[in-house]
Amino acid sequence: MCLTHDKRQRSRRRDATKGYRMNTSKAVAYAVSLAIAAAAAPALAADNAADATASTSELQEVVVTGTSIKGVNAETSLPVQVLSSEDVARTGATNIQQLLSNLPATSSLGAITPAEATGAGTGAIATISLRGLGSDRTLVLINGQRSSVYGGGGGGAGGSSVDISSIPIAALERVEILKDGASAIYGSDAIAGVVNFILKSDYQGFTATVYGGTPTMGGGGSEEMASIFTGIGDIKSDGWNINLGVNYDHVGQILGDRRSFAGRYQPQYGNDVTSSFAFPANVQVPGSHGTFVNADFPKGTTASPGAGACGPDSLNDVNFPTQCRFDNTGFDDLEPDVTKLGFMLQADLALNDTNKLYSLASFAQVRTITQVQPVPLSYGNPLLAGNPYIAYLQNQYNTPGSPFYQYNLINPSPAPGTGAFLLPNTSPYYPLAFSESHGLCTGAAASSCQPLNLIYRDFADGDRVTEDVANTTRLVGGIKGNVSGFDYDAYLLFSSSAVYEDLDHGFALYSLIMPLLDQGNINPFGPTTDQSQIAAAQQDTFLGQDFRSRTSLSSGNFTVSRELFQTAWGPVAAALGGEVRRETYDYVPALAIQTGNIAGEGGNALPVYATRDVESAYFEFNTPILPDLILDAAVRYDNYQRIGDSVNPKGSLKWQPTDWFLLRGSAGTGFRAPSLTDLYAPQTRSVTGNGTRDPIQCAVFSASNPACSFQFTTILGGNPNLTPEKSNQYSLGTVFQPIKNFTIDLDSWWIFIRNTIVDGGLPYTTILANATTATEFADLVTRDANGNIVSISQQNSNLFKSAVSGLDMDFKYLFDLPVGRLTADYNGTYYYKFAVELVTNQGDYTNFIDQPYTVSGSIGVVTRYRSNALLDYSLSDFDVSLIQHYQKRYHDAPSSITGVSRFVGDYTTYDLQGSYRLDKNTSFTLGVINLFNTPPPYANYAASANNFIGGYDINYGDPRGEFVYARVTWKF
Repeated sequence: MCLTHDKRQRSRRRDATKGYRMNTSKAVAYAVSLAIAAAAAPALAADNAADATASTSELQEVVVTGTSIKGVNAETSLPVQVLSSEDVARTGATNIQQLLSNLPATSSLGAITPAEATGAGTGAIATISLRGLGSDRTLVLINGQRSSVYGGGGGGAGGSSVDISSIPIAALERVEILKDGASAIYGSDAIAGVVNFILKSDYQGFTATVYGGTPTMGGGGSEEMASIFTGIGDIKSDGWNINLGVNYDHVGQILGDRRSFAGRYQPQYGNDVTSSFAFPANVQVPGSHGTFVNADFPKGTTASPGAGACGPDSLNDVNFPTQCRFDNTGFDDLEPDVTKLGFMLQADLALNDTNKLYSLASFAQVRTITQVQPVPLSYGNPLLAGNPYIAYLQNQYNTPGSPFYQYNLINPSPAPGTGAFLLPNTSPYYPLAFSESHGLCTGAAASSCQPLNLIYRDFADGDRVTEDVANTTRLVGGIKGNVSGFDYDAYLLFSSSAVYEDLDHGFALYSLIMPLLDQGNINPFGPTTDQSQIAAAQQDTFLGQDFRSRTSLSSGNFTVSRELFQTAWGPVAAALGGEVRRETYDYVPALAIQTGNIAGEGGNALPVYATRDVESAYFEFNTPILPDLILDAAVRYDNYQRIGDSVNPKGSLKWQPTDWFLLRGSAGTGFRAPSLTDLYAPQTRSVTGNGTRDPIQCAVFSASNPACSFQFTTILGGNPNLTPEKSNQYSLGTVFQPIKNFTIDLDSWWIFIRNTIVDGGLPYTTILANATTATEFADLVTRDANGNIVSISQQNSNLFKSAVSGLDMDFKYLFDLPVGRLTADYNGTYYYKFAVELVTNQGDYTNFIDQPYTVSGSIGVVTRYRSNALLDYSLSDFDVSLIQHYQKRYHDAPSSITGVSRFVGDYTTYDLQGSYRLDKNTSFTLGVINLFNTPPPYANYAASANNFIGGYDINYGDPRGEFVYARVTWKF
């Protein structure tokens, strides 16, 4: 099929495994394309609007993502990548996150996986990030319509993004990815692009699929999936249609100790981001001050009675020989246990030949169980004023005869509000020999020794287990059709996401556990002989719901379009649309959360309820302005309550002088208002990653100085003073066919953002990068009278400008063999720039291509180049495909101990799948993901980022390793 407007050649979406059938003209097209690619070097790219070729049958006009005007699915002036249901099945993916994470246009930067959310206190969510710009700048649509953001638990990008794990992959007809900003059509927040999930509709018949898969190396991670999709009635012949879909999916957990490549202690790389919060516990020795004097142990020394024999739960660490150190990874889920259940009901009723009523009701539940390491309990856990433990410890300090009375008189003791675990000298587990050797005793008896200030991990209560249940509800009712030549669509939409989090194990209540520990009946260095004390400790934990949150979106929408008139060069068409919507955000924490009494839950958070109204209108105009040159222009008006309004234009051109060659380009602006969670998310506390260093108090690394390796308190939350961010987007590209069945798409793209809203503010890794930055950003760091860090501000902020650009490319060749057909498809994204200008260094941009991203709370790296390569052979009822996924190497963060720079290696994996249609009703598929069991390359950056898992980049490394699966599908 040629790239023409001949109505006889109009088609639906093309099968993404096949190329365009454009007639040939090689040399000129090839030369022009190379010139355009070079000229587009700093530009915005696009992937092909046609990952596919047309079917040979004559089909209807459709609306392509990126426009509201009906037309043929030939190449548009905006780049749209289409994944058909066949493409989806070929990947072996069973959920949307797996499907989209390998696309070159997506990035680990700004995306969230359930593993990344482990321990984050934000529920469990999976998101997609186009261009590395974050899931909150990637507009997710279902059937071209909006969805409520996740909201679960609080702020961050997750609170402003759609949870893609709630979208059933079995119900997909196709996925359309508009890799260019579409603010003028879909909304001012579509800065990075649009991902539009088109669900099956008007389906007749019955399809059932069962799926099972497992990693070959064992250790968990098995998956079972089943789905049913059925439909009755034909909208054309019967005047009605009803579709019903049901899907179930379960993925088992993979613990960190089941994968050798996972770990935060990697001395062979010079990296050690383990924690001093350990079991056996470490002791913060007061050293040479007060009555107890030992010059060998300066003030602040950390040491453990168990040093040298720290196993099995902690490490003997060559970098900290006097301590026991803790590696979180082995106790944490690399992949949590996830169960999904979804229902979808669609009903259409024809009013006449050209108009119909339509409706959709869906419900999805995602239940995620995550496990993380036991909670740290020690000095450095600040408590809110009014916590009963503060009065308890103060009373101990003030009461003669208390085991802590003398301690308070003789030596500086932990302040009562800091949550210290103090071991009295009356404890049967008091380490007398250790205390004597460290100068903590004045005689030979334990009674002459001072209490010990412990840095302890609560193995008495065990691992923390959290259960998050996210219920997503969607209701749509509308009418669409054609009246007097006007195409129209009007609908009402309600979408909500309700998240409930339960703490099932291991979360101690400060007010109860700390007095129990201070009695000295729990052994912080080994097994506790009196099991009744362990039982008492476990009774002092919080069980039940710690928060519930709900976001919702209610809207009314309309679109009307029509061809206005014909010109000598083609039709002139226009579209007009509008939307009014109300957004809500409701966060209700348990009382224990509000008072900050749950250990390991990031301090306290208060209830939040916020709403706002948004009104929008847009106009789109499509016209030929010269022979073969078509202009599409749109403008959108948005008004956000309490934020303000904005007008954003979008223009694009398409020039197609022949049926084998096309040029296209676009320009537009964007406006992203801060979300309700950006503005009003509750203020919470968290901690920095293991091994965080204060460059002011630790100018030279010393294992005995806690400021050299600690987890400092951070303050997170919304900021009602945020202002909108604005953007400019441009693209320029070409599509041509130099020889028969060989198609090339090249699209360059540029995105410029100013006044960027940064979830989590400036990262602590940037603030504490060195002494200069710690001084420059001193207003974000609270210190005590001795200069020690008390907390670091990580509230949402407007911080910087950014400039992102790159090239999308797609090469597709279709071979008609004597027996069968072979399709080759190579798809890649090359970044020219991913640069940031901080407010403190105006005019000076830092390019983060192939570098750890250190200027926002997002975790990830934008690699210079990512690609997928496909070979697919089909013959009658047989199909076999081989897919290569490639990611270029990138610069790692310097080693934490040696400071040596290194690379995170290239990451290449292969997927193999074979399918056979046994008869007209039954097909069988066998596949292998990561055929050669290639482990993800070691990455120090991931280990030092604010996540408990270390050893590899969790945003793109798949901990399953080689994964084999089978799928059977029945159709009737």
